Amino acid sequence: MLKATKKLLRDNVYIIAVFATLSIAFLSLARLNGKVPSFNFSNEDKLKHCFAYFTLTLLWFFAVENTGAKKYKIRYLLFVLICLYGVLMELLQQFLTDYRQADFLDALANTTGVLVAFLSYESLLKLTRRLLESSKA
Repeated sequence: MLKATKKLLRDNVYIIAVFATLSIAFLSLARLNGKVPSFNFSNEDKLKHCFAYFTLTLLWFFAVENTGAKKYKIRYLLFVLICLYGVLMELLQQFLTDYRQADFLDALANTTGVLVAFLSYESLLKLTRRLLESSKA
């Protein structure tokens, strides 16, 4: 079962990353009218932004993991592109919608999520590999 799941994820990682990217665009620009689950604590919105961009970054990093010797350059490029994507989503909220507005703190939370993913990726990758190896034994 674990092998099948691993193969399914590995074979579809680009599709999953693109889906996550498009989902964030939808959630950033759609009129949701309170349809998003809420836990009602201080700065919950910023935590959601941070988590979304953390997840997005990890998905793209996993997608490019086996690209060869240039993977570190690609990760730096992805870091910049995903940060710019977060800023772009905030700007699009301001200029394409009349029910949303750009928020500098949201863009900062997006960038924080990207940065945390960038800094923790190697450790998460090692942990994932160890867990997969121990499940084989």
